Amino acid sequence: MKRMKILMALVVIICLGVFTYGCGAPREPSGDNKVVAKINNYSMTTEDFRDAARAVRGTKAQVLDELITKNVLVQEAQKENFDKDEAFMKEIQGYWEQALLKLLIKKKTAEFSAAFKADKEKTEEALKRWVNDLRSRAKIKIYDKNLEEIKIP
Repeated sequence: MKRMKILMALVVIICLGVFTYGCGAPREPSGDNKVVAKINNYSMTTEDFRDAARAVRGTKAQVLDELITKNVLVQEAQKENFDKDEAFMKEIQGYWEQALLKLLIKKKTAEFSAAFKADKEKTEEALKRWVNDLRSRAKIKIYDKNLEEIKIP
């Protein structure tokens, strides 16, 4: 139950943050961030449009068309409660974990790279030592019996 609450909180955070223009969360535009389009209760702002235009190549009309299509599909998925589905929650957890790992490894690699004046081998070795140190300090218990019961195709 606690895990489900955490995952639901992650979904809300992701919808409000990463997928601002995709999840349909209504919000009021501020300052010069004007509304470019309204899709049901969702206001697509100039900021949303600029963010998407950086990621998608094409004309303004093509970018706008793609954003509208994406938003309509996300709203339909929400109507069908896909955002509350257990498989969706697992998918979000996977993306969340990947994003955390990517940021952590990127930060540590930059730190080690600077410390070793961009020497790739020394940086990789330092990163491996750091990971091994984290593992050695962690409390890890492996349940061999349960592990053996898992069938891998």
